[in-house]
Amino acid sequence: MSKTFQFGNGEWAIGKETVLAYNDENNNFKPLPFTFDRGSIATVVNKDGLIETVGIDEPRIDFLNNTKGHLLLEPSRQNLITNYTGASFTAFNGASITANDSVSPDGTTNATLMTTTGSASELIQQASISITSGQSYTVSGYFKLKSGTLSDPDNAFKGLDGLNGGGITGSTFNSTLTSEWQRLSFTVTSSTTSGRVQIKCEDAAEILVWGLQVELGAYETSIIPTSGQSGGVTRSAETCDGAGNSTVFNDSEGVLYVEIAALADDGTNRRLSINDNVFDNDRVLIGYSSNSNEIQGQSRTGSSTQAALAHTVSDATSFHKIAMKYKANDFALWIDGVEVDTDLNGTSPAGLIVAAFDRGATQDFYGKVKDFRVYDTALSDSELQTLTT
Repeated sequence: MSKTFQFGNGEWAIGKETVLAYNDENNNFKPLPFTFDRGSIATVVNKDGLIETVGIDEPRIDFLNNTKGHLLLEPSRQNLITNYTGASFTAFNGASITANDSVSPDGTTNATLMTTTGSASELIQQASISITSGQSYTVSGYFKLKSGTLSDPDNAFKGLDGLNGGGITGSTFNSTLTSEWQRLSFTVTSSTTSGRVQIKCEDAAEILVWGLQVELGAYETSIIPTSGQSGGVTRSAETCDGAGNSTVFNDSEGVLYVEIAALADDGTNRRLSINDNVFDNDRVLIGYSSNSNEIQGQSRTGSSTQAALAHTVSDATSFHKIAMKYKANDFALWIDGVEVDTDLNGTSPAGLIVAAFDRGATQDFYGKVKDFRVYDTALSDSELQTLTT
């Protein structure tokens, strides 16, 4: 198998505005950098398992639940909570707050301690934030039980519509809150134009709180630090494209291979491709479609789609190994060791010159990428099975 383009698979080289792919045929290393852009800082889980902040235009290699790491690409989101450590919350009904009490998931002593007496409905309450009625918001936070026992079914992490807000309640809160940091989240459709986040405990306990976040969207994204900014803080969307040249990719035949996971099954098109750098033109792509949990492979020549292959997986947010073979009258989509779709009629693309985390200027890929390769020959079935298993 002849790889002409390699990216990831545990080998990462990043710098400001760039992340490196390469070609090492015949032991001759040739760098093939992607151009990376994000107009803000962002956070990532490092090799030590700590959440750290990286600078503007610095790519994120995330090691959450993954020892080899993956490139993390996310859309723009805003954390509407003004202080994500919880230090600006207010205690009610017998609760008390101690700021900077313990070490948080970022490795510094900035976690807030909530102490409750169990005498009444204790509450930590965020001052009202502006939201849009009818929109989905995701509320999340890191929690850790420092001392005490949770037994009351009314213990809850709630939010956005006062005491009537949706949330993680009762048994879920009690069964998941342990002596280790865990991130809890829920998504709620707002019915008002202002809201607040609440953490309620009717037991006598000490609960550590950190990383509180409210964001417009149906799933949680990485922590966006805030420290009192009015209106919250925004993390910019990320783009990554432009690696390769005309000598790297074979127009007549080849295989595009990726190992990826979606951030959510959110009904949007998210693509990775090799293309001719012309909008909506020659390309080979793999990505998620607007259909639930559907993975697609596509080959296009000029304005005509030659092969449109698809397969529904059980969970798009899990990592899958995917290969799209392209050759005149021989197209195939392989996922996790199985050939799931084919098309034996069509011409191969032309003028492939760049690899990109989009389909060619649109449908940016947001998700997790462990591996991205291009082979300059149409691999055999046995090779494709081995590659994707």
